[in-house]
Amino acid sequence: PAEHGAHDGHDHSEHLHADPDALRTRVAVSAALTLPLLFVSMISSLQFDYWQWISLPVSLIVVLWGGWPIHTATWKNIKHGTLTMDTLVTVGTFSALAYSTYNLFFGMAGHVGMTMEFELIPSREASSMHVYFETAAVVTTLIMLGRWFEARATRRAAIEALMKLGAKEATLLGEDDHEHQVAVQELQPGDRIVVRPGEKIATDGVVESGESSVDMSMLTGESAPVDVRPGDDVTGATLNTSGRLVVLATRVGRDTALAQ
Repeated sequence: PAEHGAHDGHDHSEHLHADPDALRTRVAVSAALTLPLLFVSMISSLQFDYWQWISLPVSLIVVLWGGWPIHTATWKNIKHGTLTMDTLVTVGTFSALAYSTYNLFFGMAGHVGMTMEFELIPSREASSMHVYFETAAVVTTLIMLGRWFEARATRRAAIEALMKLGAKEATLLGEDDHEHQVAVQELQPGDRIVVRPGEKIATDGVVESGESSVDMSMLTGESAPVDVRPGDDVTGATLNTSGRLVVLATRVGRDTALAQ
C-alpha cells in the first residue's frame, strides 16, 4: 500500500508522520540562523563588509539541511512523475539561491561594502546588486515551522484517540469474592478484576482463572482472537470475546502498554 500511494503521488502527507522532536531541532537551528540573516538583508544600516558573502553559507545550511525533508519529498515525487507543494517550495528556494549566487559571483552584489536598499520594485541597474538569500531561508523556516506544528497536532490527536480505547471502569473482585465497580484510575498492582465476555480488559495483567479468547487487534492489528488461560499475560484495552476471566493486575496507569 505504501508503494502504491507513492506511485499515485499521495506521499504529500509523509510529513504528517514525521517525528516532531526531529523537526523541532531543524526549526530551532533554522530560525536561529534566519532571523539575523533577515534583519541584515532588510536593514541597510546593519550591512557590514562581506555580509552578502556570509549570507550564502548561512542560507545554504537553512535551505539544504533545515529543508531536507522537503527536498527529499520533492525528489521522490519527481521520480514518480508527480508535483506537490514540496516541489513548489524546492523550486522557489533553489531559484532564489541560484539567482543570488549568480549576482554574487558575476553581478555587482559581490563588491566589498555593497549595501542593498529595500525596494518594492528594483530597477534593472539595481537588480544585479540584489541577493535573496534571506528569502530562501525565511520560506524554508516558515514551511518547516508549519510542518512541526502539524506533526505535533497529529501526534497529540493520535494519542488522545488511542487513550479513548481503554476501559473507563473495572469490576474489582474483593477478598470475599464480592464484585464492585471502580474507576480504572483506582486500580493498583495486585488487584483482581473480573472481565466478562464483551468487556475490555481494564489493565495489563495475568489471567488468574478462566479461559477465553481475546481480541488484540488494537495492539497487533491481527483480527483473529488469541486464546488465553491461567498464567497468560493480557493487555489493557484488549477485548474479551468469550469466557469469564479473573485477571491479576500487574501494571496500571502510566506503566501499561496502552499508556506507553
